[in-house]
Amino acid sequence: MKRRSRQVEKVLKEDREIFVGKRGGNYYIDEDGTRVYLRLKKKPSRKYNMPRGAFARYVNANQNQIS
Repeated sequence: MKRRSRQVEKVLKEDREIFVGKRGGNYYIDEDGTRVYLRLKKKPSRKYNMPRGAFARYVNANQNQIS
């Protein structure tokens, strides 16, 4: 069984009706009438972390020449 997020667990405890969208996304309708989509996994980070080591030293040393 896939691991559920805390948000999904909270919705299941509240006994809300879960709908399935056109593309297969699961959502429920909150008190304001808006759709709140449920995710199984955390949203991926779009941040790039520079690896440490020789490559990082090379890039930092030659930063003016690369630009």
